[in-house]
Amino acid sequence: MAPKAGGDIAQSVEESNVLRAKLGIKPLDPNAAKGKAGTDREPVHAPADAKKEVSDADKKKKVAAAKSRKDHEELTTGQGLGDILASEEKGGASDWIARTRGTDGSMKGAGEKVKAQETKKRKEAPATADNVPKIKVSHDASDLKDGETVIMTLSDQRLLDKDGNLIEGQDELSNVNMLDSERHKQNEAVRKQLAYDPTKQGADILDKYDDPKTGPSGFMIGGMATGVIEERDPEKRLAILTEMSVKQSADIKLNFQTDYFTSEEMAKFNKPAKTSSAKPKKKRK
Repeated sequence: MAPKAGGDIAQSVEESNVLRAKLGIKPLDPNAAKGKAGTDREPVHAPADAKKEVSDADKKKKVAAAKSRKDHEELTTGQGLGDILASEEKGGASDWIARTRGTDGSMKGAGEKVKAQETKKRKEAPATADNVPKIKVSHDASDLKDGETVIMTLSDQRLLDKDGNLIEGQDELSNVNMLDSERHKQNEAVRKQLAYDPTKQGADILDKYDDPKTGPSGFMIGGMATGVIEERDPEKRLAILTEMSVKQSADIKLNFQTDYFTSEEMAKFNKPAKTSSAKPKKKRK
């Protein structure tokens, strides 16, 4: 027996068999400790099959080719541009009406197509004074001070009505601080209201708790500013639009056509009288 470094005692197979014989136990087989080739104790390394690698590569190529063929078929199926143009040119007015009408037989389909084309042209057209869309400002022009910068944002509005239809309303610009000030003024006006007066015609006990019926009328901006289009700063653009809108509302003069001329218009037809500048003739002596 040979002691190990850790204090354990190691025995060989022969020494173990001598001890086992004394104890009457079956001796150990010295050849049983060696494992056979290909077992868990001595596994055999099997190299990869070259044919299998080639078959996997062929499968990948076939899958890629099938995918490419499918994509090509999806692109080439259906009518081409030439076929579509040829089908549109065929037939007369009745065929054209049948194509433009919707499924319900109305001209709704044609109207939507024209509307889509106009929207596309409007987007592609350069910004000019004529195609700048108008937008409403919720506040009065008198509430905006000269030289003051006011940041406007789009006001919150309902998108759908009670029936679930889309509301095509006009966008409005508003300032949060100005809205708070207007709401404060309305609340102050409600507080100043007197108690219920039964002698007042049409008075209601809860009248002062109703929503305010009056508010800022607002004004329109846009549609006429070429300088605004060139200006990229949104604050400066809004300031220019506000100033031009105020000037436009002050400069607008309505001329109604009448059946007779006024004295100012008649004065334009009267030719001024010619004044004679002849020198006095000298008398002969």
